[in-house]
Amino acid sequence: MSYSSWNYQYKGIKPIWDYEAAAVDYNNIVPIRGSDNVRPLGNRRNKEVQICERKLLNGTTAYAVQYYDTDVITFYPTGEIHVSIDGWNTYTTAQVIQAVLGEACWQQNSNLWLSCDDGEKRFAALIPIDETIELERRFVVSNDVLMRANEHGSPVAEGTLALKSAKPEITVYKKNRVQTNNVRQRYEPFLTYLRGMTKLLGESHFTKEQYAQVFGETWHTYETYQGVTKQYKVLNRPQSLRVNGGSHFSYDFLMDIVEIMESGDREQWSNLMYRLAYSCEVESPRNILVAANDLLFLIHREEVFEVTTKEAAHNYKSSNDRYFNTRILDSDGRHMNSLGISINPDTQVI
Repeated sequence: MSYSSWNYQYKGIKPIWDYEAAAVDYNNIVPIRGSDNVRPLGNRRNKEVQICERKLLNGTTAYAVQYYDTDVITFYPTGEIHVSIDGWNTYTTAQVIQAVLGEACWQQNSNLWLSCDDGEKRFAALIPIDETIELERRFVVSNDVLMRANEHGSPVAEGTLALKSAKPEITVYKKNRVQTNNVRQRYEPFLTYLRGMTKLLGESHFTKEQYAQVFGETWHTYETYQGVTKQYKVLNRPQSLRVNGGSHFSYDFLMDIVEIMESGDREQWSNLMYRLAYSCEVESPRNILVAANDLLFLIHREEVFEVTTKEAAHNYKSSNDRYFNTRILDSDGRHMNSLGISINPDTQVI
């Protein structure tokens, strides 16, 4: 099998074949002057991707490719290669993994997938959002010589990336109809208001002037160059309410949304309606109800969805993944698995 996927490039990053190649890269890359031992992979101005040394408890050393604050890929002296995204299932994370490992990595349906080989055929392996997958590099032996990358990371051999353990399982989220109706019932006054407003507005699109009334007169401006308008520029942009799997919200922010929905204050409801319309880029007011339901399903995801597992397959599709792949952060910026609220406003989930 030819190793054609070494053509992947991202910010000048060259592929790292294995532990030995990672050690060579770490020792050859000169730290940026005045930094805390930052050794950037690829272009030196792109400090967000760097290679780091990690001392292990057994006295040996591992080398990690760190993307911002996450050790995305770690090379161990045993030959194991660990991939972990720590919740950051983004397109750029996939690009970093692809560039470093030299295997196709892509984002699909709010999940990241990595091209692997099981010894017989290639397949797409799911990279779990909050777990680590273990890989190993299998090399081709030719003339009794084990071929591998040279010290610069360039390929001089054929090889495949293989899962070290069984294929990971994927989590499947299925809506519980009874719980879904219970959620809608809790916020029925707000949803009724939205239905009435969408009927009143019909197919009319929201104008920039309407948004300016809600977000302030300085909400937008036009950039001009030599008297010619070149670009429409948004100022004081409100936080997006779009639930797309790559977004994140703070716990306090979502609790403020819940409070507004339950307030009965039509002025606050109107403001929230425009925020939903703007941040979700809805072309018609009728789609605001869809955006509002998405937000409610995110807030009550532990109750609305039933969770099962199945073996991962690259063609698996589910729009429900985005509710669980959207990060909810506490006041310290840590990921929260549960919001601790219930469909019943008098009950707290422990």
